[in-house]
Amino acid sequence: MEATVPPSSKTRDNYLVFVVRAASPTDQTTLLITVNGRLVADLQPSGMSPRFHWEQVAVPDGLVEAGKSISIGFAAAGKVDSSTHYFAIGGIYARSSGYSSRIWTGHSWVQNDLSSDPAIQSGMPLVFLNGTVPPLQYF
Repeated sequence: MEATVPPSSKTRDNYLVFVVRAASPTDQTTLLITVNGRLVADLQPSGMSPRFHWEQVAVPDGLVEAGKSISIGFAAAGKVDSSTHYFAIGGIYARSSGYSSRIWTGHSWVQNDLSSDPAIQSGMPLVFLNGTVPPLQYF
């Protein structure tokens, strides 16, 4: 999944907050997190809760350019499956100006979808830069 968030005025000391849960009982999978195409974190299930919770990840200085939208990618690597070895990013049935998402289905990107499951799961992922939650327009 890839989320796009509005530009930041800060180019240093940025961080991401996001809602996630790990559904893997062992470290056979890894959650890879990228910012503007660069790997910033790889999280293991053993360091996460199986319940939805907020995680925070530092964004290295130089990855965020003032005035430019920020692309945040989430991908699972390793022994991934959809029943016991996966990660789930939390979402909400709302939208906000400047925020968008897309999901990779295995052969193409689908805009404004929160899941690779059949049909569109509308809303936005709970992924924010520097802990700032924007005004939300609920469905």
